Amino acid sequence: MVLGIDEHTAVIVQPSREEGQVLGVGGVAVLRAGESRRIEAPSAFPLAWLGNFQMPDPLKGGIPEDVWHRIDEAQQTAEAAKRPPVEVLELVSTRKAARARSEWQAADALRAQIERLGWMIEDTPDGPRLTPTP
Repeated sequence: MVLGIDEHTAVIVQPSREEGQVLGVGGVAVLRAGESRRIEAPSAFPLAWLGNFQMPDPLKGGIPEDVWHRIDEAQQTAEAAKRPPVEVLELVSTRKAARARSEWQAADALRAQIERLGWMIEDTPDGPRLTPTP
């Protein structure tokens, strides 16, 4: 089996869901047993397309248990980093109220404070949207 991945594209393997996901701007090519498949991002595909797949048992010579723990911690840290802390959410709420009262200087000062805490705020028709600063 050969898995070709375009530039600016990723394949996420999710064994628990028996699924792969193609993310990014391109696609992937799967070449297996003389058969070729092309999967464009964003989409999912069954892991069976890649052949037999089995999670290694960390206790039977597979991936060491401490590596599994580090992976789990890294995933939890990454998920936590996507969620703004309560302090930032409170500042966003205060800023929204200031904008509703046309207090533009106060709203700008709150925006700067939010940015100093590591979050960018974008005003959308559906309300403010937060993203972590790069």
